[in-house]
This record gives sequence, structure tokens and C-alpha cells, in this order.
Amino acid sequence: MNRKIIAVMGLSGLLTFGCTTETNEERFEKAKSDFDSGAYDVTAINLKDIIREEPTFLEARMLLLETYLKTSQIFNAKREATRILENASQLSLEDSKAMVEKYLLLSFLNQEFSDIENFEDTFPSMQSAYTKKLLHRLSLFIDDSPVHKRAESGPQDPLTLALHELYLSVATGANADTEALTFIKQESSGFYLPLLGQYFLKKNDFSECIKNFSEFEDKNFHHPFISLRLAQCYFDEKQYSESFEYAQQILTDYPEQPLANKIVGTIFFLKGAMSKAEPYLVKASSANQSDFATKTYLGTIYLQQGYYEKAYQQLKGVETAYPQSHPARKVLAITQMKLGQYEQKLDEFVSKKTIKDDSDIAFLAIAASTALENGDKESQAKLVAEIAGSEVSSPEMEVEKLRLINQLYSPANNLDFNFVPKIAPDNSTLSRVIIGTLFRYTQTEKLYEVSKNWRAKSPANADFAEGAALYLDEKYTQAVGFFTKAKDNTNLLLNSLLVDAYVKSDQLNKAIALLKSLINESANPGLLLDQLYSLNLANSLPQDFVHRKVKELASVSANYYLLKAKFSLLDQDFASANQSLEKYRVEVEEVSNTYWKLNLKSKILTGKPDDVIEAFDKWIKAYPTNAEPTIAKVSYLETLGRLDEAHILTQRSMTKFKDERFKLFDVNFLVMNGEYENAAAKFATLSAAQKETPLGKGIRASFAFNKKDYLAAERIVREAYETTPSSRSASMIFSALMHQNKKEQAISFLEKHISYLPSDQINMRLLADTLISSDLKKAQSYYIFMLKVSPQDHQIMNNLAWIESQLGNKENAKTLIEKALELKPDNKDYQDTLKDIINS
Repeated sequence: MNRKIIAVMGLSGLLTFGCTTETNEERFEKAKSDFDSGAYDVTAINLKDIIREEPTFLEARMLLLETYLKTSQIFNAKREATRILENASQLSLEDSKAMVEKYLLLSFLNQEFSDIENFEDTFPSMQSAYTKKLLHRLSLFIDDSPVHKRAESGPQDPLTLALHELYLSVATGANADTEALTFIKQESSGFYLPLLGQYFLKKNDFSECIKNFSEFEDKNFHHPFISLRLAQCYFDEKQYSESFEYAQQILTDYPEQPLANKIVGTIFFLKGAMSKAEPYLVKASSANQSDFATKTYLGTIYLQQGYYEKAYQQLKGVETAYPQSHPARKVLAITQMKLGQYEQKLDEFVSKKTIKDDSDIAFLAIAASTALENGDKESQAKLVAEIAGSEVSSPEMEVEKLRLINQLYSPANNLDFNFVPKIAPDNSTLSRVIIGTLFRYTQTEKLYEVSKNWRAKSPANADFAEGAALYLDEKYTQAVGFFTKAKDNTNLLLNSLLVDAYVKSDQLNKAIALLKSLINESANPGLLLDQLYSLNLANSLPQDFVHRKVKELASVSANYYLLKAKFSLLDQDFASANQSLEKYRVEVEEVSNTYWKLNLKSKILTGKPDDVIEAFDKWIKAYPTNAEPTIAKVSYLETLGRLDEAHILTQRSMTKFKDERFKLFDVNFLVMNGEYENAAAKFATLSAAQKETPLGKGIRASFAFNKKDYLAAERIVREAYETTPSSRSASMIFSALMHQNKKEQAISFLEKHISYLPSDQINMRLLADTLISSDLKKAQSYYIFMLKVSPQDHQIMNNLAWIESQLGNKENAKTLIEKALELKPDNKDYQDTLKDIINS
């Protein structure tokens, strides 16, 4: 076969045909294309190169500014805006206005108010009626400034009047006129949305606060000020996961920011992660000594750690800051008890009905523990009785009650199941929690004992307990009998065990009938539908009921569109899956993480790389402080052969995320570039856990390759592949087999891999290139598939044209090579291919 005709890609999937000198305009067009595809790191690098050569190329600077805004490099963006305005005589009127807006908006959000005050002196050529109006409006919101005083007495057009009213409302706490708010919101660019967001934050309207700040981000750009306000609004709305992500995003660049530290520390505190909460709360408290909420959280942490004096130093003063019933005062009282004022402060807990909500139970437990330390068993018994008799908000809190009471009798913090009461509690929920806890810890004998002891007073719970014990003993038919007698549609564990017991005792029809019945009666049947779908799938049964029910539920709640999409993807009905995902996106105010994962899976399964990359970028934008979407994107870029992009993203992420997996990716790309010495040095610094991951094993295999120990390389990389199949490990197994002269095994392996991972374009091309010398028809089919995915790939066109010619399909061959030459008219290899086809 003519080497000029077939471009064999090898493992990298890349081939260079020669170099031509590109003009800056051509490089700029490519940078615009990279920007549009979301490759912002590559865009920035190329634009900076262009600007270095041609500093007055303002279009490049404007695109670099937008690139910095996309990647939240705010101060770099401000610098570029300054340089553009310094050369603004080259700009169109429209671009000039846009740059003034960007500069002033960045100055305002950065709180660089002097740049607004001095704008006309700094950029005298930019003076215009429009600029004066912008300066006038923004100056209204700069307190204690000469420009603010001038703005209040300056010309007042309708929008400025509305903004002035908004400022006064924020300053005084009064309600702004609805028409004024609407007038400001209708300003199409979203320029004034942060001012609206600040107003709604002041009015405690957190949903409107979130809406306005989020809309500003969608219309303009990310900014730390906006992220901080979103963190604050989400926190006050008790949407803690969203608040946490925004606050962490701020702390990545501004680790000392007080409010972000307070938010992150408080969320960790509320989750019970006290050691994680402490350093954040310390920073927040140091910045604001009068913040008693933060000091209370810190005091509680020190109290739990046994640092009672430190706790007291944080908590003193809360008596004047909070009313009598406030939890902070209870923490202070417990601290004082620990410091020797036991009898004086015990009255705070024993003589009053202290429990008003779930959080009070923990305080009572600590007070009871203190009573025990002081030998006051009578007070301890009263406090335990109050905890045991309290009403709580959820089954989870019933478990927490059980744990706290058990802790008082088991200082080692081990669950002592002898504490389980012999008489069934009057509270049926607590009975279920006890049975569920015993089941979880496989306390089979204790379940039999509970069943016997509770039989007279609570036969249903006794049946439940005995059924659970029989299930653990693998006596499924007998378990079914007891579960059926105890049947209660609100008892999720019982019903789940009953379904499984039906299946394990060969009563599949009853399991399905029960699930259908529960689905029809349940107010939230999502998990049940999932269980039924899996059961049908495992037994090759039709899914008609599941699909019909999900469709009905989706018409009532948009969340069921996600379940519908999941089932459609499993059925490989991609059109239906995408339709369901789009309906969900349109109907809910804020999409969930499940949506992003399903959306990504849908794009991957439909085999359109550009759509997949776009889905990754949207997922990353939605969760900017979560490393997982970025890690997944790096892996995907590698499977596409876009190694430079993947490596740049990895290096940027190493500074953004404190996640060792990015260091492992970095080593991997060094190996792929042949930098073995550097890679080995960095690999040695990684943890043992990272070295044993599939990628870590792949890197070890690469080191074996470098030493030409192909048998060892194959063994190591197969271990990695069996754990997590990937493009890289598949390529390495193929290469190891080829080096051992096992070509048939290598081809067979790669065919199986491609059937498992059809999005792996690198290995599909490698397989097609290999098959050219042995099976033209198979090679043809792979090239045709790749051309559908990458319709502008001229190398694929060239190779496929040669194959079509060899198979006698001369017209197809000619059409393909002519199209390749349209894309690369000077390529001599393609010209030779055309000549061979014409002469054949």
C-alpha cells in the first residue's frame, strides 16, 4: 500500500502535513472558533500571542477580554478593558459603548469607585452623553463620594429616577415602587440587575435576589461580588449545596473573604463536620468580632472538643445579643456548667420544657452527660426522659434520638443494642426506626427478641421485626408471610424487603403486582418505578406500565421528566430522552445535578463530540467548585485525541482544585509526550492510592513500555482496563499485543472495546488503519462511521477514498478525495490519491 495514500494515525491520532505561515487575521479567526467551542484556555494563549505581535489589534483584545470574563479572571479583564479604551479611536460607536459599559461595570463590582469618579479625566476622548448618563446613574450608589452628591442633583431621566428611588429604598429599608423595579429590570443588557439583587437581599426576598443576580451572570459574566451575593441569598433560602458551591468558588481566589468563610464554616457546622467548619469560622470571626452567630458556632465546636474556656471566651456576651430561648444561650449555659457552675445552670434544662425543635435535643443530651459527670443520676434520668418523649420532625431524627440516648449509656460510642426497649414504644415511627437500625446492623437475634417482646402490645411491628429476622436468615418464603401480615404502604423498608423476598422465593408476579400497587398509591413513587424497571429489565419483561406511569407523573411534576429520560436512555430511545430532558430544563427554575449527568450521557450516546463538550462546559458552569465535571471533561478530551486542550485544562485545574487526581492527569500527559524522566519524578510524589487507580496503573504500564517490557505492560494495563475501561488503556493493550506479534488478538480486543465505547475515535481510527492491510470491508465500515461523526476530517476522506477505490467504488472514491482536496488543496498525498483513482 502506498504510504502517501494512507495516513496511519497511530496512538496519537494526529499527522502533520507541513507548516504554513498564518497571518494574525487567520489566527484570530481560529481563536474565535476556539472561543465559540468553549476552549477558553487555548483561546487566551493564542490571543496573547497575537497581541504580543500586534498590540493595537483591538478585536483580539476585545475577544481576550471576553475570554477572561468567561474564566472569571476579573482583574485581567479590567486591564484589557483599560487598554482598549486607551485606543478607543479605532472602535465603532457600538463597540465603544460596550467597552465603556464593561469598564464601568467591572469598576463598580470590584468596588474600585475612584476609577468611576476619575473616568472622564482618565479617558477624555470617551466623553459623550451616553457615558455621562452611565456615570451619573452608577454614582448614585457610591456613598460618601462627591460624585454621589453631584448625581443626586443632576439631570433625572425616567431610568435614573427609578434608580434613585431604588438607592433610597436600599438605604432606608423602604419598599421601592413596583413600576420603578419593573422599569429597571426591563433594561435589556442586565446592566443594573446587581442593584436590583441588592435591593431584594435587603428586603429578605431571597428568591428574587437569586433570580436577579443569576440573570446578570447569564447576560454578562461571573464576578466574585455576584458569586458572594448568590452564596448569601442561597444560604438564607436554606439551599445550602448551592450556597456552598458559590462560597467555595470565592475562597479559591480570595481565601480570607469573611462572608464566604462564614457561609462555608456554617454549612460544615450544620452538617456536623466540626473540624472542617472550625478554620473557616475562625477567619470569619477574626474579621468581625461582633458577629455572635459565628462566635456561637465556634463556641459550640470548642465545647464539643472539651476546650471549655475557649468556648466561654467565644460565647460570653450572647445573653445580651439573644433572647432567653435562643440556642446560643443554651450553649453558654452548658459551657458554664462544664466550668463549674453546674447547679446554677442546670435549672436552665431540668425545670423547663426546653425542647422546641430538633436542635434542642442535642443540648439536652450534653446537659444529661454533664449531669452524669457530676454524679447527678436523678437529673440525668429526667433529661433522658425528656429526650425520649420528645416529638421530632423526621425518622432520621428518631435515629438521632436513639443514638444520643445510647451514647449516654455507652461512652465508647458503640451501639449497645441491649438498650432497645422490651416494650414497643407508643410512637410507631420510633418502633420502625429501631427495627430498621437492628436490620441495618444485622442484629438477627435481637430482631427475634423484639418480635417476641412486642407481640402483645404491637403485633404489626412484631411481624415486621420477625420478617426482617427471617430475611436475614435467608428464609424468604417465611419472611413473605410475616411481611404480608405487617403490610403498611407507608413503610418503605418493609415493602422493599417484601418485594425482594418475593423475587428470592420465585414469586416474581407477586413482586411486580406489589410494586404496581405501591406505585399507584404512593405520593412519591420514583424509587419504586426505578425498582420495577430494573426488575422488568432483569427478567426481559415489557416496560409498558413503567413508561405509562412516568408519562402521567411527568404531566404533574417536571422532576419525573428526568426519570423518563433515564429510562429512555436505557431503552436507547435518544430522541425521547432528549425531549424529556429539554422539557425538564424548561419547566424547572433550576436544574439538578442529575439533569447534567443524564444530559451528558445522552450526548455521549448519540456520538456528537461538539455537543458533548458543550454539555461538559454547561455542567462545569453550573457547579464551578466541583472538580468532578472537569475531571470527566479531561478524560473525554483525551478519548477524542484533543490532548493539548486536555493538558491545558488539567494544568489550570491543578491550581483551582485541591484534588490530587489532576496531578495524576498531568503525569499522564507528560508520559504521552514522551517526557518519562519528568513524569517519573512527579509520579513518585503521588500518594499510594493514586498510583493504584486505573490511570495510575496505566502510567506504570507506560514506564514498562518505555523499558520495552511489553508482557509486564500488558499485565499492568489489563488490571486497569478491567476496573475502568478507557481509550488510553485500550490503546496500550493493543500496542502491547502488537509488540508481542499477536495481531489477531490485538484486533479482536480493539473491536470488543469499540463496541463497548463507540465514542472512542482514537482507537476506532487505530483499528481502521490496522484493518486496511487485512480486511478492507471492515475498515470501510469504521471509516464511514467516523466520517459521520467528523464530516470535515480530510484524512478520513483520503483513507476512505483509497478503500472505496480498492473495492471498485470509483465514483464514491472520487467524490471523497475531491472533497478532501477542497479542504486541503495543496496536499500532495491527496493529489496522488486522486491520480491513482482516475487511472485505476
